[in-house]
Order: sequence, then C-alpha cells, then structure tokens
Amino acid sequence: GEPVGNKAKIPAAIQDFMTEADKQGYHLVFYEINEDLTMLLHENGFDFIKFGEDGLVDVQNFTLAGKRHRGERALMNKFNREGYQFEILQPPFSRKQFLTFKAISDSWLHGEAEKGFSLGFFDPFYLNQAPIAVMRDPQGEIISFANLMPTGGKKTTSIDLMRSSEDAPSGIMDGVLVNLYQQAKTDGYQYFDLGMSPMSNVGTSRFSFTDERIVHLIYQYGYKFY
Repeated sequence: GEPVGNKAKIPAAIQDFMTEADKQGYHLVFYEINEDLTMLLHENGFDFIKFGEDGLVDVQNFTLAGKRHRGERALMNKFNREGYQFEILQPPFSRKQFLTFKAISDSWLHGEAEKGFSLGFFDPFYLNQAPIAVMRDPQGEIISFANLMPTGGKKTTSIDLMRSSEDAPSGIMDGVLVNLYQQAKTDGYQYFDLGMSPMSNVGTSRFSFTDERIVHLIYQYGYKFY
C-alpha cells in the first residue's frame, strides 16, 4: 500500500529504506501503489508490472434494479424473507463476541494457515480498532462478519477481513457486501473499495510486455485454481 505521512519526505524516506534493505541483503517489493509512486520508484531503479486493478463500487449510483443485478436482488429478498439480519457492531467487543468471531474464522480457514500478505488476518487487537459488520441468522446468531476500514475521509470506504461460518448459506458474503454498499451510500461515501482484483485487465493488448501477457494467460486459464 501507499506510504503514510508527509508526502514531501517520501522520496528521501524511500531512499533511506532502500539503503537499509540493501545492508540487510533484502530486495524490496511495493504492491498496490498508485501511478505517482510507481514513477518515483522507477526513477530509483525499480521495474514495474501491472498485476491487477482496484475494484471500486460507486455506491451513490449503486442499485439492485434491472436485469444486471437480478441475482443479487433475489438473494437479498431471500435473506430478508427468511429473517437474516445485518448489523454493524461498534468496538470495544466483548470476550463472548470475540469467541464467536474466532469460531467463524476457524470454520472459514478449514484448518489452513492464515495468509496475511495483502489481506487481513484474525487478530483481536486489530479487529478491536474499528466497527465490524455482521450477518445474523433467523435465530439471531452471528454467522459472518467483515471488519470496516476507515480511511480518514468520506470519499472511499472498505473492509479487510471477511469470514463466514461453514454452515452459513450460500451467498452470505454477497449479502454482507450489498448491505455495506447501502450503508456507505447512507453515510455519504462515493466509493466502496473491494481491493485488488488480481490479474484484471492485465496484458490484454498485443503490444503488452511479455510478463504482463503471461499474467493474462494465467488469469484466463488458471483463475479457477486461484
């Protein structure tokens, strides 16, 4: 992600960071950065490759009306009809709530290890820093959750960690997201950031670099494995 702080200091900070990494024998990689930082890094000897694009939902113009969203509309009507409830919980969270979140997270992972490179991972301290959106089943039990990521402004909002229990109905995370779009619209946000869409619109031109054309082939033929 983007460096945080005084923008005037970023060039000097990056050079210092590179020097320290070189002393330790490390190679640096910057991931999910904007065009300006990409050009700055290129001037400092970095090469670059496009790996994907941000998926932004314009929540102010988002609607479930029309043929395009009939699947999501049917899903939301089903959840409403059967008594599923969406709620945003505010921190600090109780021990009982964390035990519920942990049980859902463990069910989601199926015994696999966490992957925390560009996505969040289950950590009580981290999760206690911001609100958590949950979906409850007809009995009032929490069956899925996602932690909100405040950005300090009112233009874009997002989430990080998304988890649902193994016995949650199909499409439950879509239900969480649609409710979050509607809540973001009510709160005055313009966009909801779904994060990196891996390999999206990469290497589609016949003039693209070889590396990016290889990425496109992986996306086209190997996405089901991802």
